[in-house]
Amino acid sequence: MAADRKALQAPLRLKDDDDPRPPRPTARGGTRKRISSLAPLILGGVAAMVAIGLAIAAGLLVSQEAFIPAVALLMLAGVHALLAVTAASLWKQVTFDGRRYLIAGLLAHEAIEPGDVCLVVEARGLFCNTVRLHFNRRTRFGHEVAFVAPASQGGSAAVAASLRAVRASEENSRRSDPRNRLAIPHKPATIDS
Repeated sequence: MAADRKALQAPLRLKDDDDPRPPRPTARGGTRKRISSLAPLILGGVAAMVAIGLAIAAGLLVSQEAFIPAVALLMLAGVHALLAVTAASLWKQVTFDGRRYLIAGLLAHEAIEPGDVCLVVEARGLFCNTVRLHFNRRTRFGHEVAFVAPASQGGSAAVAASLRAVRASEENSRRSDPRNRLAIPHKPATIDS
């Protein structure tokens, strides 16, 4: 009894692949797991705040008639504003509910079946690694979507490996489906000698 009590009082230890947060329920009763990071959007927000701060500092310098440093600060503020707009426009939120990928950008969103994914690529970047999903058909986001994988799920390598496994299982289920087989059985080609 004492051992049982100690086991109940001990903190839960999660496995490496367990996410401590429960998956979010969807409207149809399934669960949805986010597989993209919010880091690019946070970076864009920080860049926007820096741009605003630099613009205010440039305005204060103009009021003190220090025009050259004010112009330099305004140029730096413009670079940060451009970085903020770029990060916001290129950011994609990718979730997977077990049946389809839900991809949302700044202005558009689309549900994509796992069978439409033809290739999963992990791309090394200068500041962060990205995962790219290539599609068989054209979507609202083009033929591919790139996103940053969250570090809480093992980074881009682990997310890319799990997405490749989803793609492989989808491919195996499609191959084993009798509706996808040829109606006329073919004989293997032989060479007559």
